[in-house]
Order: sequence, then structure tokens, then C-alpha cells
Amino acid sequence: MHSFQSENKKFSMLSRYLFVSLLFLCFVSPLKADEAEDVKDTYLKAGKAILYYLNNSEAGKKFVKKHSLSTFDLQKILNAKNISVKPGPLYDNRKSVVDTLGEKGLTILNQKSWDGFFQKEQDVYYLVFHEMLRMLEIDDDDYVISKELHPFPFQYKITTRRKFTPIDTSSMPHEERIAYSRNRFETIKKLARDREMKYFYKDMEDFGTIFVELDKLLPELKTDLAPRVEVKLKTLLNGLDNTLNRMENLLRERD
Repeated sequence: MHSFQSENKKFSMLSRYLFVSLLFLCFVSPLKADEAEDVKDTYLKAGKAILYYLNNSEAGKKFVKKHSLSTFDLQKILNAKNISVKPGPLYDNRKSVVDTLGEKGLTILNQKSWDGFFQKEQDVYYLVFHEMLRMLEIDDDDYVISKELHPFPFQYKITTRRKFTPIDTSSMPHEERIAYSRNRFETIKKLARDREMKYFYKDMEDFGTIFVELDKLLPELKTDLAPRVEVKLKTLLNGLDNTLNRMENLLRERD
């Protein structure tokens, strides 16, 4: 049995994580965190698929040599810190609406446009590569280099469509929302155990302590502390939804 001090420490760490997640959700991005992260993650995966092609196929190696490219530099700039997702619209220097803005070391994506590309499984690999070149300040005007990756070889493509659409539980009564989340949690935990994802399963065991706190807060809704408890419940439940969605996506990627 865990000591009270150990349980309290776990919940304290979890609460800080959920609080930071909520701050990001409410203040850093006007989008739902999941929607923005879906676009960014898929964009990065498409970029990694391109790098895999360049590094592991004869045609890719010839392409790199032909244009004197460095896959090391391309790999280095392909990271989440260099990608930003905005709700749009985005405007270029000529005040024209565009799907993407780019400069040295930074790419800004219009969430609606890129989500549409990905959900339709469109062949956008050359567009991704165009932005990668632009971040390295390599001249690719009129897609003079990147257009050679269109169409992108089928065997190197990834699935870009979302695997599932999260259910919005924000309008549910607290008791119902907690019960629904607990059922999701137990289902995900069982699937993780069945797939022998030991590291994942252990994290979920620790994460499960949040339900202890939620159960303690519910009765306090009938006290004078109700307004403050209401805010705390919403904070924890919003963070819980976000985390469960991510956990579910990680599991589905293993299927």
C-alpha cells in the first residue's frame, strides 16, 4: 500500500501537469489543444516519412546528391519547437491568404487548411518538404526542388487521417463525466496491459490517483466551497479529457 505522503506527491505532480495543460489550452492557443497537436504531430510524421525516403531509398539518395542537400540539417530543423499551428487566416507579405507561413527556423500552419489536407489523405509531402527547405533558407521558389517529390512514393506514405474523434464531455454533469472518464481509463489501461506496454501501463497506474481526488471533491459541491470546487473540478476534468485522448491515440497507433 502506498503511503499517504507518496499518494499526495503523485497527485501534486499530476495536478501541476493538468494545470499547465489547461493554461496552454485557454491562453496559449485559441484552438483546442488536441486539434492543434493533431495537425502538428501529423505534419512532423509526414516530414519524418520524407527523411526516411531520402535516407533509405536509392531514388531518395540520388535526389539528395543532385540538390546537394544535407539530411542531417533537414532532420535537425524538423522538430515541434519549429512548428506553430494557428486558427488562421494567415496572410503573407502581399496580404494574400495562405495555408502556410515560413521563415528561417519557423513554419506556421493554418490549422483548418492542413487538417483538411490530412483528413483527405492528400499528397502534401512536397509541400512539407518545401517548408523544410524554406526553414533552411534553401531556394525552392515555384517548388523547383520539392516538386520532384510529387507524387510521393506510395510505399513511404503514412496515414494522415485522425484515427478517432474525441467525444466532447464538457456539457455532462460532473458525476456522469467522472464515471465516463473512469470507464475510458479502465478500458485504456486494460488494452495497454494486453499489449504488454509495461511502461505505458505503469504511468496509467500512477495517473489513476486523480480519480481519488475527484471523488473527494464531489461531496464538497454541496458546501459553501461549491464555487471554488466547481472551478477545480472543471480544471481537472478538462485536463483528464485531454490526457485520455492522447493515451487513446497512442494505443491506436499500435494497432
